[in-house]
Order: sequence, then C-alpha cells, then structure tokens
Amino acid sequence: MLTAPLALHRGQNLRPRTPHHSRRRKSRVARYFEAVLDVVADLRVEAHELELVEALVRELALSPAEIRAVHVKIYSGMLSRFVEDARIDPDEVHLLHQLHTLLSRLGWAPGEPVSRG
Repeated sequence: MLTAPLALHRGQNLRPRTPHHSRRRKSRVARYFEAVLDVVADLRVEAHELELVEALVRELALSPAEIRAVHVKIYSGMLSRFVEDARIDPDEVHLLHQLHTLLSRLGWAPGEPVSRG
C-alpha cells in the first residue's frame, strides 16, 4: 500500500520546488495551494490545521471560486498520477476518497454542489 505523503507528492507538477520564491511574490492562490497541500499531505486534518486554513482564507480574502480551483487542482493532481497506468486499484480509490473527504472539510471537494446564494 502506498504511504499517504508519497501518494500526494509523487507527482512532479503538484508543488513548486523552487525555494528562492519569497512569500511576498507568491500569489494569494499559490499561498493557499501550498498551505492546503501541507495540511492534507498526511491525509488527516486536525482541528488546529483547519483553523489555520480558515484564517488564511480570511487573510488572503479568497473567493469561493479560488478555493474550489485549488481543491480541484490538488484532487486532479492525485487522480492524474493514479490513472497513468490506465487503472485505479482499490488502494488508490481509498486514497482518493480520503482526499475528497479532507477537501470537503476544508470547504469544498470536487463533485460537491455549490450554493448559488
């Protein structure tokens, strides 16, 4: 069985690896993307992590559409890695379900309805 961090981070395109970028130069969405990746890397979201992400959303003034885009990018990154071998095995299905649940706890997960209000 794959370990959770390996499953999330084995994709080259999921996370920028250039350390010379400063926080000042990163976009609001990029900062949120990195924060969410850090939180879901172990496929568990603790209460304090949830509070940190919620505070970051407020600080960055992210719109629901921006949050959804980040969550889709993370989910599709894992999905695209799993589909490379043209099959999704039960362990991968389990990891996808866990990630979906965590993204939902952070506000929204792909496939969930959005309020129109």
